[in-house]
Amino acid sequence: MSKFKSSLKNGTGITLIELCVAMAMTTIVIAIIFTTWNSFNRHFFNQRRKGALQGELRQITATLNSHIRRSPAVLSWHSNGITYVSPDKGDTIVYEFYDEHLLINEEPLPIISQEAFISDFSLEEVEQSIIHERREHILLSIQVTLENAFGNQATLSSTIAAKMVDEEDGAKDSWNF
Repeated sequence: MSKFKSSLKNGTGITLIELCVAMAMTTIVIAIIFTTWNSFNRHFFNQRRKGALQGELRQITATLNSHIRRSPAVLSWHSNGITYVSPDKGDTIVYEFYDEHLLINEEPLPIISQEAFISDFSLEEVEQSIIHERREHILLSIQVTLENAFGNQATLSSTIAAKMVDEEDGAKDSWNF
């Protein structure tokens, strides 16, 4: 017992106040670490969703551009849609943007990304430096915007040259008859 009394007199033990201060400081440090971890985790998953959205947008745009570029003829187009002859089968393909859906022959384009939708699709003619006298080709700028419910948005613009139907021959040329 005399050892215990001597340690209290020398001040070598810790008091209840010191213990409470140490616990409070430890709690603050743990809270800071948890908040930082949570912030990094949220940022990581947000970037993952954004990357998936951008990847899907690139795939949609690349497919559309490839089909239009390889098409024998674009039959018509306007600011929210395009009609062209399929490069593979010769069928008519119609892309139409309506009410946050990109429709392909009146069927919604399937989107894989979680809770994503197409918020904008637009076409416009680009001033051409390579206009042919017979106006066989047209240069189109296509812009597609994909969004998801988490607030991520990705926009991709591309410019492609498409073969137009010869107005003198009509659709005869595009169907190779």
